[in-house]
Amino acid sequence: MVISTDISRAKQAEEALKESMEMYRILVEHSNDGIVFVKGGAVIYGNPSIIEILNTKPEEFLNHPITKFIHPNQQELLLQRYKNRLAGKPEPTFTKPS
Repeated sequence: MVISTDISRAKQAEEALKESMEMYRILVEHSNDGIVFVKGGAVIYGNPSIIEILNTKPEEFLNHPITKFIHPNQQELLLQRYKNRLAGKPEPTFTKPS
């Protein structure tokens, strides 16, 4: 007895996911905007632009509390926005007027 399973769809989905992840990685790495990922209040990733904007080094940025890099006058506002985002509440976005 032989059992065969067509895994071509799964392979196509896996390849599409890899391509999507690579495009996202390239976008983040080459963005002129500073991009930071925070987990549990600590910085877990900063793209090259944020490192340059803050005039710091990755080892001085990663694994440090995000509040270390936020002006004291802005900490309460930004921490509240962070909590709102974690709770799924929309936060303001800023765009140029047409």
